Amino acid sequence: MRELNCDILIAGGGTGGTAAALHAAHLGSKVILLEETDWLGGQLTAQGVSALDEHPHIEYFGATQSYYQLRNAIRQHYAREYRLAPRAYDRPEFNPGNCWVTKCAFEPTVAVAKIKEMLAPLKDKLDIIYFAQVIELKMQGDRIESALIRLAGSTEEVIKVKASCFIDATELGDLLPLADAEYVLGRESKAETGEPDAYDTPDPDCIQSFTFPFIVEWRPGDNHTIEKPIDYEALKTLQRYSFKDNVIEDLFEGQWSLWTYRRLLAAENFDDASIPFDVCLINTASNDYRGPAALGKSPEEAARVLAEARRASLGYLYWMQTEAPRSDGKGFGYPELKLRKDLLGTDDGISKTAYFRESRRMKTLDTIKEQDVVVRDGNGNLLNPGPRAKECWDTVGIGWYNLDCHRSATGDPGRYWPTRPFQIPLGALIPVRIENLIPACKNIGTTHLSNGCYRLHPVEWAIGQAAGTIAHFSLEETASLKAIYEDRSKVKDLQRTLLAWGAPLYWYVDVPIGDEVFSIIQQLAIEGRFKKDPAPDLRFRPDDPLTLEEALIWGNKDLTDMPRRYAAMDLGFDL
Repeated sequence: MRELNCDILIAGGGTGGTAAALHAAHLGSKVILLEETDWLGGQLTAQGVSALDEHPHIEYFGATQSYYQLRNAIRQHYAREYRLAPRAYDRPEFNPGNCWVTKCAFEPTVAVAKIKEMLAPLKDKLDIIYFAQVIELKMQGDRIESALIRLAGSTEEVIKVKASCFIDATELGDLLPLADAEYVLGRESKAETGEPDAYDTPDPDCIQSFTFPFIVEWRPGDNHTIEKPIDYEALKTLQRYSFKDNVIEDLFEGQWSLWTYRRLLAAENFDDASIPFDVCLINTASNDYRGPAALGKSPEEAARVLAEARRASLGYLYWMQTEAPRSDGKGFGYPELKLRKDLLGTDDGISKTAYFRESRRMKTLDTIKEQDVVVRDGNGNLLNPGPRAKECWDTVGIGWYNLDCHRSATGDPGRYWPTRPFQIPLGALIPVRIENLIPACKNIGTTHLSNGCYRLHPVEWAIGQAAGTIAHFSLEETASLKAIYEDRSKVKDLQRTLLAWGAPLYWYVDVPIGDEVFSIIQQLAIEGRFKKDPAPDLRFRPDDPLTLEEALIWGNKDLTDMPRRYAAMDLGFDL
């Protein structure tokens, strides 16, 4: 058995795991990153969801600097490699797909390449092992000492990895049961969480549906009908294939068509013969798998569920090609839809791995609940009246997305409620007992409900960046995770490190990462120095003169009439 040593072992090279590895290695830790496929990126790549789920402010605020670097590199790829049409420059920011769900959609293969480029300069600090899975953790009391790693395709080759800190960035929280860590599966009861819209009883099987996305190209005049899946009729009954999904009514017709929903490449954007046709990602209600969850099952049953879910997606494509009612009045079926297997790197053209929306969730020192983030509960009661969600003194990141819980096979219809821009509390990344295990994606301390807004691309990246930074910080400080959390001065130092690496921790949308007062204003806001600031929105208004009233609130009337950015600099001089 080979034996490797590192400072930090990260299991899972998804969106959170990639961000964790990038930043832990940048800070100087020796990192080993494990990925079960041959693609890093998770949601962005192997899961096929390359039409980013973001928020209205994303172009100028609300994500970390490294997330923006990846996003910009993807855009630059298309501007550099192809000849863009004049209309592509009509928009403030180029969206290759011109789709309506996001301002940035792209081919998954492009994100794979750009992630590799981002990580390449760190080769002295970062080792990546593909097709690798943790199969066992060796514990010493409440600490993990080492992990056994099995390489796919081999029942014999096992690697032992010793590390000081372990990060679980797997899509389903796989390290939690291996470490015998406390965790939650499925939905909690109202008695457990106090959430106004939680059910009276818990249900470990109430887990959000998952999806195997696929990508198609529109080839007018062609016939690209796939082979009919063997259990097609049963799948059609189970999945209730349709084009309708919330506001979507048709494949092509209407402002909110399925085709423009998650289109990855719009041919109208390119004056280039290599992109003559539209390319679209299919990730919608009809290929949201309606069968049982894979979590909580035996390996054999989970494999059966996943295999059927893949066929359910293929069945949807077959239905689209052969039975879907055509909006042009030419009967049924769109055989012109060509499955683009090359863009997902699989033999069947379906994503390498499932797009899991919910995993095991670690029990942590703090748990994020529905009432912390939503605007109103299901009965219309106002829970967060201000412009932001509940403020967290221990914030290690920010995010924003609606509370989007998809239906489950148990009959729960799901939720889709507005939230306020929120923070990621450090306490939700610190286990209640295990000393050196950090969650880095949707396995943090959320509930079944609040998970619905903490699982999206920029939020998971921010969680991963925080996890990698926390791991390095704990080793540098030679302090346990709990000791850091319980020491306010150490939490402040951790927050300064995150800010220095371009991770916003507080919602002020008009003071972006590159602003000279970004870090100062962020720190002052976290400390509550602007607590009574009368700002009714997410803006700091840095160039407005400070009024006497505001100067008194800030505690220094001599700052009156000074531009707010310089008044803040004066106020933060001792930071």
